[in-house]
Amino acid sequence: VLAAVRIEAASGRALIRIAHQESEEVFSEWMPFCDGLRYLSNRSRLAIATGKAARGFFQRFTASALDDIAARDPNAVVFIDSTRHAKHWSYLKDRTYRSDRIELEGGITVSDACNTLRIVRVRDLAPTMVHLNPRSVDNLDSGFLIVPTSVQRLVQVIDADVPTYWSIAKPVGHSKRGASCYRTRLLPQNGAAMEYPADYGQHQTPKGTEFAILHCQQGDNPDLLGFFAHHLRAGVPQARGDIWVKVPSPLHTITKLEDYMGL
Repeated sequence: VLAAVRIEAASGRALIRIAHQESEEVFSEWMPFCDGLRYLSNRSRLAIATGKAARGFFQRFTASALDDIAARDPNAVVFIDSTRHAKHWSYLKDRTYRSDRIELEGGITVSDACNTLRIVRVRDLAPTMVHLNPRSVDNLDSGFLIVPTSVQRLVQVIDADVPTYWSIAKPVGHSKRGASCYRTRLLPQNGAAMEYPADYGQHQTPKGTEFAILHCQQGDNPDLLGFFAHHLRAGVPQARGDIWVKVPSPLHTITKLEDYMGL
């Protein structure tokens, strides 16, 4: 299925809208999450359009969701996951001509009210970045030890076609950071450098997420939209105790539906 999540900032209420294919296209109304889960679990089979029909299906659902959101809140910020869906909508790709309007294909249009929406493309494309951090130690002649670590930050991409940012956050569920290591390593411990045995496998590194501001209001500061998207990656408690997630929290909610319901 395709899903859209709407989080009302004033109340914190989360709603979901679902699209699937039966004998014809079905776009549900917005409903609370518990009703959405019931909607999905009560159907023995769920499918979406495939092949050449997939582009039109995706864009019609997107246009319907954008029209509805703009009617409810013309100042809304909309996050669209393009990692998997760019193939269904050229507007989400790089090197695509962009006018001041939201461009769809095949005669699909959105209302003029959508011109005030802020649309942020979210993509799993930012490079892995490791910060080399000098740490003071007492038992080395140099007096310091270089340790690969992650630094939470937002990086602006220069010379991009649209305002683009790389959001770098903490690695999830792993205390060690840096490159893959098949040898002993020196790490700081209580002000001294201590040798740790080889740790086979890939140490998690701070994978980044790319945000591109595809559409905004005249006078908007794109940097603030980038910071807004970046900070929405934090504050979602995970089972391992982490609070950082890969994508802004509304999109993260959809990934959890996929994990738990096999969508």
